[in-house]
Amino acid sequence: MIKNMCLQQSVTSTSLKFYQFGLIGQNAGNSSIQNTSVIFSVQGIYFYYFGIIGLQSSGSINAEVAHLRISVRVNSDLGSFFSSVIGGEDSKNCSILNTTVSGGNISTSTTNYIGGFIGYQYNKVTIINSYISNSKVSGLYYVGGIIGYCQSQLYLINTQIKLMHVTSTTFGIYSGVVVGKDQSGTYSFNFKLLKRRQIN
Repeated sequence: MIKNMCLQQSVTSTSLKFYQFGLIGQNAGNSSIQNTSVIFSVQGIYFYYFGIIGLQSSGSINAEVAHLRISVRVNSDLGSFFSSVIGGEDSKNCSILNTTVSGGNISTSTTNYIGGFIGYQYNKVTIINSYISNSKVSGLYYVGGIIGYCQSQLYLINTQIKLMHVTSTTFGIYSGVVVGKDQSGTYSFNFKLLKRRQIN
């Protein structure tokens, strides 16, 4: 459990290696993050997974995050970049439970796969009783208020979105209030959209 924590960090890298970077680099079990404020400023050549949790490989997440700020500048067009609360999700059955993100600002003008909760979703994800408000998500393309790129089943249950600002810096390329790009064809939504702002 991580509780009552404020983290502010600035990282500059000149390496070409892949990264799983965040408050937790890789998580392979159940996590609880409470009353946490995170400010990341990152600049480098290539980052692969980046978020409060870099890569979620199994288990569930229960989080309360206020004042999330992730600002990224990548000086290369090599491959892909994932930025969010969870950078990449690669578990067989991931659950996000009772998670609140308020005052979030995840922004980059040079990279893609950006989401309010998950940057890139590989496998089935269920999001239950979760809430995101007063937040901004912006990126090159594949930008979503909850998930940037959805490759497998997505189930939203009792999830609310309020005052969400989604921006794609590449005109008209895969941006959405909930999901930037859905590749799975299998999803179930039971959520409340209180107020949204989307700019492409």
